Formats: sequence, C-alpha cells, structure tokens
Amino acid sequence: MSKFPIEDFEQFTFQSGKDQLSGLEFGDRKGADLILLHGIRDLAWSMAPLVREFMDEYRIVVPDLRGHGDSDNPGAYTISHFIADLRSLIMARSVQNPLFVGHSLGGQIVSQYVALYPEGVGGIVLIDGMGPPRMEGETSREGGRQMSKRNIEMMLEMEYERRQMPDADDAYQRLLRNNARLDTKTARYLADLGTEPHPEGGVQWKWVPAVNQIWSSVVHEQSEERWSWIECPVLLLTGDRAMEYWLQRRDGLSDMDDLHDREIERRRRIFRNARHVTIAEAGHMVHYDQPDTLNREIRKFFTELA
Repeated sequence: MSKFPIEDFEQFTFQSGKDQLSGLEFGDRKGADLILLHGIRDLAWSMAPLVREFMDEYRIVVPDLRGHGDSDNPGAYTISHFIADLRSLIMARSVQNPLFVGHSLGGQIVSQYVALYPEGVGGIVLIDGMGPPRMEGETSREGGRQMSKRNIEMMLEMEYERRQMPDADDAYQRLLRNNARLDTKTARYLADLGTEPHPEGGVQWKWVPAVNQIWSSVVHEQSEERWSWIECPVLLLTGDRAMEYWLQRRDGLSDMDDLHDREIERRRRIFRNARHVTIAEAGHMVHYDQPDTLNREIRKFFTELA
C-alpha cells in the first residue's frame, strides 16, 4: 500500500540562492494559485488535510521549508532566509495572484512576505501563526534585553545531532503521544514520509535541530510593524487549547485564562483587515486536531473573497 496520502502530485525542486529546496504541487493546474506553508519540525505532507479539501479548485504549491523534509539543510535559518525562499518558490513556479495559508512558523513567513510583496495577493490565513503570547514585562527595555539573552543562550545550548529512533513505527508512536488528537492514519503517513535512515542505524526525522535558530531572528516589534503594512484580508485561526503548547515552551508564561485571548485580540487589531476565529477542541496543531472544522473556516473565508 502506498505511503502517500494523495496519489496525484508532482514533486519538484527549485533553487533559492545556492540552496536546493523541495516542494509538492497538487490540484487543478488551471485553478487559482494557493500556497501552503507548514510549521517548524514538520514537512510539506503535513498539509495534506488542506490539500485534499481544496485541490479540485486550486493549483496548490507546498514547499518543504529549508532544513525540513527533502529540502537542503544549509545551516542558515533566519526569518530573512525563509522569506527569500518563498520569493524564490513564487518565481520558480510562476505563481500569480496567490492565496496563502501558513501554520505556525509558516504563518510568520507568509505574513512577513505579504507585507513586503503585497502585489496581487488575494488573502492570507494564519493558523496559530503569530507566535507565543508575550510575557508580562517583555515589552520593557529590560524585558527585551532578557529575551534577547535567552535567545543567545538557547543557541549556545542547542543540540545539533538528530535523534536516532529504531524505526518509523517508533516515530509513529511519538507523534501519537505528542499529538493526542491526531488520527492514526495521518500519524502513520507523517511517520513514514517524515523520517529517513539515520547514519548509525534506525531512522531520524527529516528536520534538523538547527532550524530552531529561527527564533533568535524573529523580533516581535518588526513582525508587528510588518503586519500593519498588510492590506489584503487576513483570517486568524487559533485553537482554544493553543495555550497548552505555549505553556510547555515558554518560561515565564503564566497560566492566566485570558492571556492568550488578550494577545490574539491585540495582534488582530494591528492588521488593517483581519478576522479571528477560535477552533474548539484544538491546540497549536489545528490541522492535526480539527482538520474538518479548519477547512470549513478557510473555505468560508475564500468564498467571502470571491
């Protein structure tokens, strides 16, 4: 049985500077262009639930971000590199007047790209794509200094060797443990397509730990300034349990019930034309947890743009 969740696709490569990156193309070649960007520690195939929903109507292009999937691992992972890669993809695939959907890091890339290159963009969807809620006091001078120091220390302490796992079944079990609402069929193809042989035996994930360098180059103030430049309609989608994810990954975040909601609303107002929808029973990985509800909200948004 094929490990591919969708049989009709084209895998391609494209150059971004000196680096070779990989991507997938699906759907109606005569349809409007839709670009999907996955998040950190993921791969293009993770967006398959969205591809299945929209491939009959759109030409869908989904890259593996640098350091992920079948793309090169060049060792340089700043937000500018990722934006440049998206620019290279659009030119290489002759994308015209696109719609964008980005999850997590993919949302950061999409939003900053559209701020810089707004021409012809019909609309963008950010799936928990604005980063973690900001800590109390982080906007002060001292808070900003401490945050910058933490980013430097994180880079010094970062592990660069990829985890060795016995086989893809072990990767499958890890995905299910870390994503309680992920269905087993999706977990299986992600484990199969998201791993490769480890040099010492077994398998390893198809992403390199060095991609975590990206967060030292994402500056909240710069991101928010660029969001204010975006003129096209924006749909912000977040899971009602997204805070569970951020509490695990950010020291200093308090378990305040309204912290996440207040931050989402503050950020929504930065955009000129944005609407926010909360997806029930979903965490950060909304496309894993509630793909059907997610697709309905995206389809409604696309219909409103028409």
